[in-house]
Amino acid sequence: MANKLEKDLLESLNKHEVVSEGLALGILKWIMKSKVKRALGKLAKDPEMKAAQRDYMYHAERLKKLVDKMGDSADPKLRKIANSI
Repeated sequence: MANKLEKDLLESLNKHEVVSEGLALGILKWIMKSKVKRALGKLAKDPEMKAAQRDYMYHAERLKKLVDKMGDSADPKLRKIANSI
């Protein structure tokens, strides 16, 4: 079973190898630049960025709760939408 899964995964990767490898390598090279590393380090310490991350997490959790509540609804259309998300 694991071998079949590994083979399928390798085949999938090989089909998209050129695009994925080129894109991933480009992003990795950009992230590894010293200027970008320094900027990301400063950004991680920025209080406004920390506040934005906390706000994002709050709203993401609230959205999850709303979708769960929608899934418990008696309306089948709402349940179908909630289950598709």
